[in-house]
Amino acid sequence: MSFFVERSFIIDRAQRFHQSEIRNLKSQIMTPDGIGLKTG
Repeated sequence: MSFFVERSFIIDRAQRFHQSEIRNLKSQIMTPDGIGLKTG
């Protein structure tokens, strides 16, 4: 049972991280002179 809980917790964390990554990408695309160009 604890293994199942740990696994679902890891999956939930991965999904949240993925969603935040997508949000960051969308915000970068929305603003052309944003983070991407500043670091480049």
